[in-house]
Amino acid sequence: MGLQGRPSFIQKPAIRQEEDGSKLLFECKFKSASKPSVTWEHDEVPVNSGGRFKIKLTAEPGGAYYTCMEISEVTLEDAGKYRVTAKNDGGECQASISLNFDSDEAPLPPDGSKPNFTEKPVIRQSEDGTTITFECRLVADPKPTITWYLGDKVVKEDTRHKYGLITDKHTHLASLQIMRVTASDAGVYKLIAKNSKGEGVANISLFFEAGKIIIPPGKAPRFPTKPVIKQVGGGDLLLECLLEANPLPTITWYHGTNVVKGGTRHRITTKEKGKDTYLLTLEVKDPEAPDGGNYRCHAVNDLGESNANIAINFQEEVEEEEEDEEVTPPVLIPRVFKETTVTSGEDT
Repeated sequence: MGLQGRPSFIQKPAIRQEEDGSKLLFECKFKSASKPSVTWEHDEVPVNSGGRFKIKLTAEPGGAYYTCMEISEVTLEDAGKYRVTAKNDGGECQASISLNFDSDEAPLPPDGSKPNFTEKPVIRQSEDGTTITFECRLVADPKPTITWYLGDKVVKEDTRHKYGLITDKHTHLASLQIMRVTASDAGVYKLIAKNSKGEGVANISLFFEAGKIIIPPGKAPRFPTKPVIKQVGGGDLLLECLLEANPLPTITWYHGTNVVKGGTRHRITTKEKGKDTYLLTLEVKDPEAPDGGNYRCHAVNDLGESNANIAINFQEEVEEEEEDEEVTPPVLIPRVFKETTVTSGEDT
């Protein structure tokens, strides 16, 4: 869409980190015939500029606008779904982006965190089709209690229904397994997770067609584990990310804001490791101090997109006692930051 009518996105929301991951910037660009109003929401709650949050809107040439929501002193409670809306007299456009943290790296508020769902719920079906499992990922501290609902009715555990809650530090995988599933199990399911800090809600729908369960096709990109940094050969640098996705997404590596392209110093590979699972690697040959900094692996397919972020620091040790003394090569000090999982929404 051009400059007429409602705003239209030039660049959907993306997340960038600064200050060793303690600050996050949600950025996007759009075109608009007139200066629009811009609002941000976190889990459907408006975000106001002030305190840890800063929101800005900047006009650019050609009727373009740049908006950024900055979050400082990031904690686990900042996980969840964010939505940006740009509106003018001709209408509005919206896009969504979800933020997920790695359990080992994400900071936690000193007094704990209410449950926050970090990924879209999924449905899994057994090979024989008789059992389904709903799965929802969330962060919370202290550990939450969970209750599942079908409509407004509580789903109680019995011979057909089984609750699950797997905990790893402050991240949790909540599930509901339904055995001997039939069309009578169709409907909208709701999971409520509660702890002493508050509650979170996630919804997922189960549909049937001609007596068969309809499982949404494909899988949005997701990095299930932290990226890994290795030094191989004569000191070459190898960055590895494990990815789950279907179909195979488009992969782009970034060093800071610059795209990393394959060449004499950079080798990029994608290897299939199993069903819907891939190993993504970026090899940096003969690394030097300027190769340090933030790296990002970006994966996108028709169902969404995801980012894995890695920060690399080099420490140079130089002997100054003699002019001819050899300079010690840079020492790699890797630090893997939290993962951010992104799901792009559509204009509405």
